[in-house]
Amino acid sequence: MRNVRILVASLLLIASSLLSAQIRESVVLVEPKLSEDGAAVFREIASFFKSNGLGDLGKYFEERSKNAGSGSGFLTLDPYGRTIIVTNRHVMAFADSATATITREEGENLKLEDCPLLYEDPNLDLAMLLVPDSAPRDLRTLPFADAVPPDGTEVWTAGYPGLLGKPSWQLAKGVFSNRRVVVEDLGPAE
Repeated sequence: MRNVRILVASLLLIASSLLSAQIRESVVLVEPKLSEDGAAVFREIASFFKSNGLGDLGKYFEERSKNAGSGSGFLTLDPYGRTIIVTNRHVMAFADSATATITREEGENLKLEDCPLLYEDPNLDLAMLLVPDSAPRDLRTLPFADAVPPDGTEVWTAGYPGLLGKPSWQLAKGVFSNRRVVVEDLGPAE
């Protein structure tokens, strides 16, 4: 009986590792490239704070004018069969393209440079980027769900939240709940 438990635990660990690797290759670190207009907006905000005695905030926005930060996204296919990155609009604010980094199963990083912004929706906080044709053809994509999952469905979250000012890979498991909740400003639930 003890051997069966060890075998089951080993299989679960292997399955979890494989799932994590597959998801990790589909989830990307998105580093927006500010447009010149976007950089100018951040410099203007920095100047405002500095001139009003708020040097720390001024410094923060001055740094943002050079480096727009980062966010998370995932690879999927659009209706035309093109590989796209879905991220948040707030990640792409004041940017017109981004570099996306994929961490491969072997641990190497693959950078997808100059992914242009295709679409953004301020009401849904959604942005879509086009992966260039020069990208490798073996990218792992995630499918969209066909329907809203029922309450109680096991779900996974993955991404690169900032920890101590640097993006850090995170994978977590949870349960979908409150399917019927509608937040009017974000659109309908279904």
